[in-house]
Amino acid sequence: PPTPARPTPDQEQAAIAAAMELVYADRATPDTLIATAQAKLDAAIAFVAANPIVTPPTEPVELVLTPEFQRGVAVAYCDPPGPLDRELPTFYKLSPIPEDWTPEQADSFLREYNNWTLEGLTVHEGTPGHYLQLAISNRHPSVLRSVLWSGSFVEGWACYAQDVMVEAGHRDGHPLYRLANLKFLLRVITNAILDIGVHVEGWDEARAMHLMTHDAFQQEREAAGKWTRARVSSAQLPTYFVGWREHWSLRREAQAKAGAAFDMKAYHDELLSHGSPPVRVSRQLMFDLPVG
Repeated sequence: PPTPARPTPDQEQAAIAAAMELVYADRATPDTLIATAQAKLDAAIAFVAANPIVTPPTEPVELVLTPEFQRGVAVAYCDPPGPLDRELPTFYKLSPIPEDWTPEQADSFLREYNNWTLEGLTVHEGTPGHYLQLAISNRHPSVLRSVLWSGSFVEGWACYAQDVMVEAGHRDGHPLYRLANLKFLLRVITNAILDIGVHVEGWDEARAMHLMTHDAFQQEREAAGKWTRARVSSAQLPTYFVGWREHWSLRREAQAKAGAAFDMKAYHDELLSHGSPPVRVSRQLMFDLPVG
């Protein structure tokens, strides 16, 4: 029988864009965005507690609006208590849509942070991502280790955690959730390329925006915000990709060593018990290798 012709790049682009429209269609409004994120945080916490993924922390977490002076760089982030204030809650901070945005700009933002993407964002910033990991890390008896965490470990864990939740059947493995997660992880790769392009290769705004909006299917508001973020930071955006791949490499090595006896929850509990050192140090600690 004849072999079907391979789709052209334009056809592939159109097919992916059409599939993403199904993801974008399910989205909150400016008035319901925060309440929607809170419901997803509660559901993620309940899912982790009910499944053999990792032992959940008992420390409190609160979803709050990002204070105005902290807005403009990242849409959301996790603000954990310091190692000398361990009794304080973790804050999952989410920026509201700016009041001076046009309806078109607000819609661009909500298409990007649709209800399926909000699942991944909440897993990343909340559970079993940053909130969970940093709460456990903060218990480490070494205050120095709690202060000097590895950015690639922390960001990589949150990206890896998104994969773990998909793997564990969060949201019943819905195909749109899986698709949104793949787009989110494409953003992880794009972050690294963008940072190198801006700080090493001298990219201009047009080239950066094309990478994000065309190659990575990002909406204009997300790409515009990331263009600003790339210029006011350096060497932070690649930590997501580096850490994500390191965590998966370590997980696969542990699975190969344990074989059929591999226990994902026990593996995650041991990994996180060492705090937030570079992943290569976590490997040495977990496998009783010389640390040097």
